[in-house]
Amino acid sequence: MKIYTDKAGNVTAVKKRKARKNRLILLAIAVIGILIAAASCVGSKAEPTEPECVIYTRTIREYEVQFGDSVSRIAAKFCPEFIDFAEYQKEFMRLNNCDSNIYAGEVMRVYVYEE
Repeated sequence: MKIYTDKAGNVTAVKKRKARKNRLILLAIAVIGILIAAASCVGSKAEPTEPECVIYTRTIREYEVQFGDSVSRIAAKFCPEFIDFAEYQKEFMRLNNCDSNIYAGEVMRVYVYEE
């Protein structure tokens, strides 16, 4: 390691100078990066986007009750994700004018939602 002396006669090691130089370079790079990021944000105005709106058509279809089906199983087959399951089940029962007792072979009406 080379040893240097400054004007006042103080001994300075090369490693200290290199470390200081490296810190200054890193600081300069960070400042330049921040300035570039700020400049790219200033000119761009983000247009507000409206949320995507999907329109569904509700139709009524017939469904033949299979052995082992229940009101809740049939409702689970046809209930879309965007409708509350309990609400769909109530609508299903109201549409078919029934209670929870259904039998295999019965033809039930169900709401089907399509885009």
